[in-house]
Amino acid sequence: MDKNKTIPTNRVITEWYEAMDAMSVNVSPTASTLLQAVLDQYDIQQRNRDVWQEFLRTDVDELPMFYSSLTEEERSIIDARRASSWRDARSSKELLKG
Repeated sequence: MDKNKTIPTNRVITEWYEAMDAMSVNVSPTASTLLQAVLDQYDIQQRNRDVWQEFLRTDVDELPMFYSSLTEEERSIIDARRASSWRDARSSKELLKG
């Protein structure tokens, strides 16, 4: 994924509609048209997603939904970091036992 990949505004609108559907929120078609017109004036950059930090900040009851929303690549990042953290924690405990 490019660091600052430009994303089309129609993708933003689509994701906006999906988020509204998930929250059972509706807006008039005029509001969508206005949002599209405003977004078209900007070069929107997609930031690199730090899925590990998102994982760490996700509430326990939201983890299944968060994990299922990840791509295979993002899941592998999470799984690798979890395994690494577990190994680091175990070795730290062994050092403390001395």
